[in-house]
Amino acid sequence: MPRWGAALALILLVGACATAPDLAPTRAPAAFAPDRVRFELNGRIGVQHGEEGMSGLLRWLHQPDADEIWLSSPLGSSIAVLVRDGNGVELVAGRGPPRRAATAEVLTREALGWDLPLSGLEYWILGRPAPGTDPARIERDAASGRLMHLVQDGWSIQYRRYLDTEWGPLPALINLEYGSLQIRLAVDRWEVNP
Repeated sequence: MPRWGAALALILLVGACATAPDLAPTRAPAAFAPDRVRFELNGRIGVQHGEEGMSGLLRWLHQPDADEIWLSSPLGSSIAVLVRDGNGVELVAGRGPPRRAATAEVLTREALGWDLPLSGLEYWILGRPAPGTDPARIERDAASGRLMHLVQDGWSIQYRRYLDTEWGPLPALINLEYGSLQIRLAVDRWEVNP
């Protein structure tokens, strides 16, 4: 499998770690913290790194102690699966043997040759800054209060569109940049179980 297939799967994780936006007043924001909530999203991803690029479909199932991310081609054929559990992170790409590492960062370094700060992605996808890392710079829309731009750990994350859901507005279109790496994540469907 091309190196970019594995990269796209890992980048999905990165795109997936965006933070949660302001939520409906009926929900306490703490209830939407990734260490307390289960969510599933379906969408699309586009990745550009230097001269190379790729796009595909994404399905991400997050639980407080585990993640499963499936990456497919635009036509739906499987490209890669990334699984995080209490034993570390495993990547299965194409017909090659599974690759395993203690953290997603180590796995991306081995599979792609560069580190991706994936630990923040589960927060960023929900429109929240990640705790325990560099303080985030945040810009909100003056009218709605929704998060529009987040800068943390060298990543610039722009929230272009939100979906109105029964859980409140959740990010629907997110652009992430880190140096020459650009990721575009479009979420078509959210399911949240606080």
